[in-house]
Amino acid sequence: MKTFPILDSCVRRCREQHFSSPLVVSFDLVKRHEKQAMTNHSQTIERLAERGGLSWFELLMVMTDKGPTDEYWTRIEGMKLTEGEIFRIVSINLMHEFSAAYAA
Repeated sequence: MKTFPILDSCVRRCREQHFSSPLVVSFDLVKRHEKQAMTNHSQTIERLAERGGLSWFELLMVMTDKGPTDEYWTRIEGMKLTEGEIFRIVSINLMHEFSAAYAA
């Protein structure tokens, strides 16, 4: 399975918060939201992966198809969540995506 990296600094911060997070996610997960990744970062997902990947916050915004002008982005950013808390939100979104894929 091809994987997409999570920035090392984000994984390290999770560990510092006594929370273990994955080093990678499925490449296909990010690929499904490639248009949003390009909008948010002006780079292909291949290039983002080469450069070290995304933070959990950046991945959350890509997965939810939100950009810097969206209210959701502003709200989440304003909450000053820890890396571990953002990872938990990403995990919940992943479960919803997984469930929706099998419900169809």
